[in-house]
Amino acid sequence: FMDKKNKKKSSEKEVFPFEKKDLVKIRKYFSKKEKHVILGLINIGINIALRYSDLSELKFEDISYENTIKLFEEKTNKKKEVKLNKFCIEEIKKLKKYYHDLKIKSWNKGYIFKSLSRNILSKNIDRNLTIQSFNRYLKEAQRELKIPYNIGSHSLRKTWGKFYYEKYKDIATVMKILNHSSIESTLRYIGIDRKRLHKIYEDFII
Repeated sequence: FMDKKNKKKSSEKEVFPFEKKDLVKIRKYFSKKEKHVILGLINIGINIALRYSDLSELKFEDISYENTIKLFEEKTNKKKEVKLNKFCIEEIKKLKKYYHDLKIKSWNKGYIFKSLSRNILSKNIDRNLTIQSFNRYLKEAQRELKIPYNIGSHSLRKTWGKFYYEKYKDIATVMKILNHSSIESTLRYIGIDRKRLHKIYEDFII
């Protein structure tokens, strides 16, 4: 499945969208462990479909009175505006309360998804959760919950695309939100193409 040319690229394992049943398990898992920042990141991330590089940089001050966020995407440098739904607004309120209860000075300002490293908190530094830390938590969840496919930070964005497409079959909107230029790449990205091909192999018996 892997030639020499693609060996290096393939070593960085592809991650997939969450299946609905696994998303339920993941939410319960982090809720039980009281990992509120990770849970908030997942819940908001799968609802606004941003790359982790953009998601992790969001600050409370970025949210307007209309509950919109305007940003320039780091990868594409394209201007983007995101409207937060009711679920996201509630999640942000929960995170503020959590930071307030922890007596963090910047509980209602600065990064939305804060690093809670003791070293950082003791110095009153406001820093965001790194992609390495987030992926480490997701890998632990994958292992403990026995999820049979790879998950990572990119699973959040892919999950939005997958769930939206499965509900509305509107590939044009998915392409627009994800800033993709072709239907083929979008279907492959959200795992629909892979699922369809697996189904063909399973159903077609000679």
